[in-house]
Amino acid sequence: MIIVLLGASGSGKSTIENELATHHGFEKIISYSK
Repeated sequence: MIIVLLGASGSGKSTIENELATHHGFEKIISYSK
């Protein structure tokens, strides 16, 4: 399964990423912004 988090800067993407990794067993990958 792949989950893609899209949103403006400061919209909470990292918060959701951390919640999924910490409490739901998902693996974090390094994101890239240009």
